[in-house]
Amino acid sequence: MKYFFLLFLLFSIGSVQAQQDDGVNVYATIMCECIDIATIEEWQTKPEEILNECEKGAIIGAMISVLPTGDANSTSSTTDVSGATQFGKKERDEAYKILESNCGKYQDYAKKKGKDFTDLRIKVVETSCTCVGEISTALPRTEKNKRIQQCMIQSVREEREKGADTPLTVEEIRGFYDQLRSDLTENCEAVEKVVFANDEEKLNSYSNDEKALDYYTKGQDAFQEGELKKAVRHYKKAVSIDNEFVFAWDNLGRTYRELGEYDKAIDAYLSSLKVDSLNRTSLMNIAVAYTYKKDLASAQKYYEMLKSYYPEDPESPYGLALIHIRRGELDDALLNAISAYKLYQKSNSPYQADAQKLITYLYGKFNNAGRGVEFKKTCKENEINPEFK
Repeated sequence: MKYFFLLFLLFSIGSVQAQQDDGVNVYATIMCECIDIATIEEWQTKPEEILNECEKGAIIGAMISVLPTGDANSTSSTTDVSGATQFGKKERDEAYKILESNCGKYQDYAKKKGKDFTDLRIKVVETSCTCVGEISTALPRTEKNKRIQQCMIQSVREEREKGADTPLTVEEIRGFYDQLRSDLTENCEAVEKVVFANDEEKLNSYSNDEKALDYYTKGQDAFQEGELKKAVRHYKKAVSIDNEFVFAWDNLGRTYRELGEYDKAIDAYLSSLKVDSLNRTSLMNIAVAYTYKKDLASAQKYYEMLKSYYPEDPESPYGLALIHIRRGELDDALLNAISAYKLYQKSNSPYQADAQKLITYLYGKFNNAGRGVEFKKTCKENEINPEFK
């Protein structure tokens, strides 16, 4: 695109002369024709860069259009640039309105870009996070995801009732909620606590022994207060009293993992699996612990087990995608990332935002390897739009 705007300005000189003294229309005309010169591939991958280059030509054309003509009756020459002050932000905004109405390529871009709802998202994240914190962690994960979605929708509705400008078009709504999920998972600790809590009740989840339950409760309190070593002592006492106390084993493993003692965390999760061999929490967290240990083969083994027992759980393909990325296995990484995204989306999980980011990251890796076409082909074959629009 270097010097592209200068070359284009020569092509546009006829338009400038035809619309003398109308800088807004000249600017819009040059911009639209300049955008049309760009290939579809260029426009889809780097629209902002093209707009910046085209604006250089458009502003010069607009400035020329408002300069005196230099005829016999004029007191100024065509080299006088004082007329440039007649084309400022107001005129530029008017020109972009013309582009949105009459320029096909820019119309599509403007629709996708949509309005800036940053302030709205900040408010909605805050109210949604409070709402998420009230969700029972004992619910099944699909129900948790559903309620998190309801929290977001209700928070937006409340802001709308207060008079806030909210998304209206399909594109605006989709883009807004995509970004909102990302903001929520990054800035609301309650989301992770609710989604990945270890207290979905099953057989042997709790103990019938009052002393074991008492130590377990003390362990939870200590963990919440950040006293991890104290929490370990309480959880260990709980499982010493009842060695089939699944929640105690799982939380002991989680605490060891937070302390960075991954081998002990794995041992605790394996003890949980001895009681419940289909324990989703233990399978997933063993895989995570092995990943932290950089034992990718063992991590993959447990992610595959999780996938075989729970094919609808997005955590297994997401974890496998990360493993394949570390190994440089881009094709397998992309297929798993796409699978994770679809499963997150199907369950209304806010973590679909993470899968989106992962796929976007992979697009860069494929492009750097000269395999951008293969990336797009794989996405198309799996019925996914990498732009998530």
